[in-house]
Amino acid sequence: MFFNRRLLYKGKSKERYNEIRNILELNGVRYTEKIENENKDKGPMVDKMIVGTWPKSENYSYEYFIFVNKDDYDIANHLITT
Repeated sequence: MFFNRRLLYKGKSKERYNEIRNILELNGVRYTEKIENENKDKGPMVDKMIVGTWPKSENYSYEYFIFVNKDDYDIANHLITT
């Protein structure tokens, strides 16, 4: 599914991420997901202050991605927007 997938959701809201996953699961749409931590490997507190990640809320330190098969994209997009 690597070459035939499309990005359905990219965002920092864990609530919206979980909501979309639930909608897709209830409707039988297969998906893959990826979660990135923006604070990973930034070093000690001083480095975080320099690059501007401190005192960022932990709620927004993660970025969530949901991918679906490109053939399922239209229906998945319709399900999450209605």
